[in-house]
Amino acid sequence: MARSVKDALNREFAEMTVEQCIGELRQAFAEQPAVLEYLQAVKDDVVAHKDDFVPDELPKQAHKQPSGRELQRYEVNVLVDHAETQGAPVVYEANPNYHNLVGRVEHLAQFGTLITNFTLINPGALHRANGGYLLLDVRKLLTHPFSWDALKRALRSGRIRIESLEQMLSLVSTISLEPETIPLDLKVVLVGDRLLYYLLTEYDPEFSQLFKVNADFSESFERSPESTQAYARVIASLAGQEELRPIERQGVARIIEQLQRSEREEASR
Repeated sequence: MARSVKDALNREFAEMTVEQCIGELRQAFAEQPAVLEYLQAVKDDVVAHKDDFVPDELPKQAHKQPSGRELQRYEVNVLVDHAETQGAPVVYEANPNYHNLVGRVEHLAQFGTLITNFTLINPGALHRANGGYLLLDVRKLLTHPFSWDALKRALRSGRIRIESLEQMLSLVSTISLEPETIPLDLKVVLVGDRLLYYLLTEYDPEFSQLFKVNADFSESFERSPESTQAYARVIASLAGQEELRPIERQGVARIIEQLQRSEREEASR
């Protein structure tokens, strides 16, 4: 009887203590039902495992303290933080392989086996650019196996699914996590040669449905006073962005002449 009363008092005290800590978070995230649900789950779990936080009735030097593994389940794995980002995020992925696009779940080798947990979930470029713009080199994208299909699948479904490529191909049977899908809302800009655009348009029916806006830039233009002046403005703008010293008129003229010479040499090859 005394034992049950003690357990009830410990549970009541634990609920009061945890509620004081979580109360401020409830107010901060009052408009986020998913966060409130998670906080309630954390509270229930802490109360259910209250004995892990209470020292045993042993000498002080033998008091039990919760281990890092026991406390790890209360950590938060922040995939993307845009707290200091101004405006919509703009992300360029230089190596658009499958895992760099959709993210991955890493594993640790322990006692000859592979283990994982939610802290080993890593985001991809789709996560970092979500809500903004993702720039990809279409040639690099097509040279990486499964990347093109993964990008189209994410754009069609409007969700990001972190899925192990090894398990998707049935190459391994290791038990892994299956993170919840994340809503996707972004603009993807593919940069590449004109030939690749026509090839994708011809051989991939989904390409024109997913990428409906085409911006074609001329590879050459006639040198005239107007174009020379416009190019000089571009040089001045780039120098300002890189915080370089102002380029004199003779230097700008030399840059334009060198550019024209390089274009002639390229065309003669």
